[in-house]
Amino acid sequence: MYLRFCNYKLFYRYYLRSRLYLTSYLSTLCVFYMVSHAEKIRQALTALGSARPKEIIAWIEKNFGDEEEVKPESFRGDLMGLAINHSSAHHYTGSNKILWFDQQEKTYRLATASEHEDYEKKRSAAPKKEHIIRKNETFTSKLSTSGQIVIPVEIREEMQFRAGDLLAFKVNSQGILELRKARLKVEYL
Repeated sequence: MYLRFCNYKLFYRYYLRSRLYLTSYLSTLCVFYMVSHAEKIRQALTALGSARPKEIIAWIEKNFGDEEEVKPESFRGDLMGLAINHSSAHHYTGSNKILWFDQQEKTYRLATASEHEDYEKKRSAAPKKEHIIRKNETFTSKLSTSGQIVIPVEIREEMQFRAGDLLAFKVNSQGILELRKARLKVEYL
């Protein structure tokens, strides 16, 4: 069980007076910690059941507003990323999928294990679009102002590039740009 240290002014006053006193004060009375957005959302949906984003954010502001400023945009993004079946969830690859998004009602709730399994089965069984890259086939991509390009999906699939892969760019002796997955070599000193 976690306890929140709610009074920051008291916290800093004791901090400035004596670090030793602060340590004993915190160890005997409470634990100071920050709760992640995912945990706050999980707690909100445990309390609310099924809710719209505004209701979830309002609950978080009410219960965690003294810890930090609650930014609705940040929580909306986290809600999409934590949902198993949200249409924008693929943009949030690193998050643990714990929510279910009801697309008709526009509400979120905690996902059940069977929903998670069913969704994964449907996703893996979906037919993939086949595209065979022919020699001398040309693909184009626009260079952004920040120097980024989008590698066409056909090339990503053929080369099996995934989000987060490290890529190596090499210009060979003929002046042709080569692109491949980078290999990291670990050396011990």
